[in-house]
Amino acid sequence: SRFADLPTSTRLEQLRQWDRPPVSESSISAWIHVGLASVFHRTRDLEACARHLKQAQPAAERAGDAAVLEVSLLRARIATDAGDRSAAVALFDAVAPLLESTELSREDALSYRARLVGQRAYQLTKPAPGEDPNFSYARQLFEDLEQDPRAAFACFRRNTGLAYCTWRLGDATEGARLARRAAEFAGDGGLVRFRIMALNMLSLMVEPEEGREISERAERLARQLEDDDLLERVQRRARKIGNV
Repeated sequence: SRFADLPTSTRLEQLRQWDRPPVSESSISAWIHVGLASVFHRTRDLEACARHLKQAQPAAERAGDAAVLEVSLLRARIATDAGDRSAAVALFDAVAPLLESTELSREDALSYRARLVGQRAYQLTKPAPGEDPNFSYARQLFEDLEQDPRAAFACFRRNTGLAYCTWRLGDATEGARLARRAAEFAGDGGLVRFRIMALNMLSLMVEPEEGREISERAERLARQLEDDDLLERVQRRARKIGNV
């Protein structure tokens, strides 16, 4: 949501305002704790992130299917990053049926499906040591996602996934077109953080001079969001462009 585009310090301040009774004693606390976990994950304070996820888990089961999806997808991301791919897959499989929940709006269902596919595809494009990437299968997963302009995030995720896989399969021109399309969808939804991600990807698919200009723009925006994790990714891409 657009709340995720606020500077990290602002998000933390606002969430802490709600982390107190009576909210902290209700099922709504699941959203507060998963929000705090997300903030700490971006600042790479994994201990605080894990603590808030643990607090979010029991409340999420009372808060509803969307809250369970939020907690589970963040837990799966952390498990993947830690190298525990099997734990992440178990979480994917456990929450997949919730995508059909009547509690979710159509836009939310499309967005959660896109997030789940994005995490599954990550394991195909960034496989465990000793395994080969499977960009063709990952691209198929993204192609199978429905593209509805009313769900800007889902369209962004579909197009970024297609852009990356297409580029890695050797078609930089089409990859760049899809990355620009992803940035447009992120802009349609007012989603600055995801627009940065699309620009960051695009920077590697164009000529070096244009790539450096795009990368500088993405870095400037990432700094404004105070997102350490995203900033590091942008800077890592910038170093790759510098070596072209």
